[in-house]
Amino acid sequence: MTYEALNNVAEQTKRLIVVLNDNEWSIARNVGAIATYFSRISTHPAYAHLHEKAEQFIEKLGGRAVKDFAHRVETGMKNLILPSGSVIFEELGLRYYGPIDGHDIPLLIRTFEFLKTQNEPVILHILTQKGRGFAPALEKPDKFHGSGGSSPRPAR
Repeated sequence: MTYEALNNVAEQTKRLIVVLNDNEWSIARNVGAIATYFSRISTHPAYAHLHEKAEQFIEKLGGRAVKDFAHRVETGMKNLILPSGSVIFEELGLRYYGPIDGHDIPLLIRTFEFLKTQNEPVILHILTQKGRGFAPALEKPDKFHGSGGSSPRPAR
């Protein structure tokens, strides 16, 4: 049903933000063609090499402007070397943005402010860590998939 909705979104709406929360899990470990596709992109040796070089560049020069520049360079190089992660979404009529760090709140706010101004359906690919900041969820991520039934405080 989700794929069918994505298939029709460009025909039905001009303003929509879809968030792909990539935490390397679904309800359990990822399986299937889309998971394999994204895994192949993110584990490609050229991707890992470019990511490492971009991090070294940022560490050496520092600052937000340099970080943004390095990210643009990395994305451009990735698109030259690897099949783009955006292809599947852009073929469906959604402009692809990302991936970005889903734990960087200021970056998320700036990105959503920008995306709200777009006059076309967009997809934002964010990278997060399942259970981040909550030890029981980090230890057993499959048990903490939904938002119900868990509390960070012990019951009294």
